[in-house]
Amino acid sequence: MDSRELTRRIIDVDYSVQLEVMTAGTKATPALVPLLHHEDEDVRTLTAHCLAFTGGPLAAQSLAGAIADPSLNVAGAALASLEKFSLGAMPEIGEHLLGYLRRPLEPVLRQRIPIVLLQGGSVPAMETLRSLSAQEQDARVREGLIVLLAKLGAPEAREEVIDKLMQAAGGNVRRWAEYINHLQGRWLVRPLVSWLEKEFPAVRVGVDGVQHIPEYLRACDIAVNWLFSYTGVRLSFIQGPLMLYTSEQRAEVRDQVNAWLSLQEPKP
Repeated sequence: MDSRELTRRIIDVDYSVQLEVMTAGTKATPALVPLLHHEDEDVRTLTAHCLAFTGGPLAAQSLAGAIADPSLNVAGAALASLEKFSLGAMPEIGEHLLGYLRRPLEPVLRQRIPIVLLQGGSVPAMETLRSLSAQEQDARVREGLIVLLAKLGAPEAREEVIDKLMQAAGGNVRRWAEYINHLQGRWLVRPLVSWLEKEFPAVRVGVDGVQHIPEYLRACDIAVNWLFSYTGVRLSFIQGPLMLYTSEQRAEVRDQVNAWLSLQEPKP
């Protein structure tokens, strides 16, 4: 598809054009970027969605700028698209996103920015994060900044994350389930052992019309998968990303992981 046809279909708000953009990849970026400034909000929104499939620094920079769009739909689409980018090699994008935390922005967008940084592998300097978290008034934004600090190894942040994980219940579990997908380390093992008792729904995985996939993974299921992946303990049952584990299986995980932890402790 040539750039004129691509532009026409975007201006017609033809969402099926995303399939062609996926095929074109970065070649579509030069035609898409100017449409982020189109007068029609729907055109800008579709453009932001399409840029998720192109990759590359130009698309990332353009999406980062579009977060300032006066339309919440456009800004939200731009931020959601950035979640699909690997930002570790683009530190300037991470700095751009942090800049939004220093100025007024819709709370729903500000709360998502730390998660986008975490997912994209763009973790700012520890002192920058400490300064931002100390000044932050929005509890959800501060929470995300604390998770980023914990990823960097800040002891006080890790203590706070452990405390939050131990207390997580209800809707909080869903948020923390997303965080732990991007965290690793032995410091997380004991709090996630406590999750083996939490049967709160955490992540929706169901697909309409597909009967053999559960509607939700529970916190305890996520804990089993994380603990197995990190510790490598031997278990008598099959593990999988869409499994719902029985109380007996979770008890086995607890016993095996506790035995693994005892082997990690320094000998007297």
